[in-house]
Amino acid sequence: MTDLQEQILIGTSPALQTALAHLRTFAKVDATVLIEGETGTGKELAARTIHALSERNAAPFVLVNCAALGESPLERQLFGQEAPAFDAERSGLVDAAEGGTLFLDEVDALNLEAQAALLRFLQDHSYRCAGSLSMRRANLRVVAATNASLRQLATSGKFRTDLLYRLNVLALRMPPLRERASDAMLLAHCFLQRYSEQYGLPLKTMSARFEAMLIASPWPGNVRELENFIHQEFLVCETNVLRLDGDSNFSSAPEAGFHWTRRGAVATSF
Repeated sequence: MTDLQEQILIGTSPALQTALAHLRTFAKVDATVLIEGETGTGKELAARTIHALSERNAAPFVLVNCAALGESPLERQLFGQEAPAFDAERSGLVDAAEGGTLFLDEVDALNLEAQAALLRFLQDHSYRCAGSLSMRRANLRVVAATNASLRQLATSGKFRTDLLYRLNVLALRMPPLRERASDAMLLAHCFLQRYSEQYGLPLKTMSARFEAMLIASPWPGNVRELENFIHQEFLVCETNVLRLDGDSNFSSAPEAGFHWTRRGAVATSF
């Protein structure tokens, strides 16, 4: 694993350990994987970890943000375009991922036409680039991710059921941070170490109340929100210890809530 993966996909919580066990198992086989989870739970990192632990790790990992494709034909993006006379051939993302892993992030954003094109490709990894009459065959693994329920989208007719079955050969759910609250402090320490090295500043620690707040907060934005918060606090804290504003109002009870300020977290009640 890379340093980034080691920093983010760490923790002792049962929820994360279950996900990591699945990652290690899935990396041993070459089937398609569907990763589900809320925004900020580390779906891309999970996909990269599957790739890094697999036998394909020496080949490229190519990320496709399906939500960013817009209305442009998926076939041209994925499969490329045969060159007209005197022009260079335009390779697609499938060619770029040859031998490695093609990661389809936000796969739920594909329109029905694009879903049909992807379904045909997943059947046997055969494809035809635009303007060509010959078929090609790709040697790669497909991993997809979504923060939506593809089953609900399929029920409402917005996602093809047959494509869901093709993608959901192996299923992985990345747990939200509220289900692995004990990992929040471990992650925070990793982020502090990273920013200390990045900015060349002394390593900062956290007060006991600050650490308790990290564990008690629901973190609706998950690891991404926690990382952003620690990043801000590291930069604006004028001492070497991150503390809470209004410590006297702080309650470590599970029902306590918090709102953020540039100087720290202020405890409030819901």
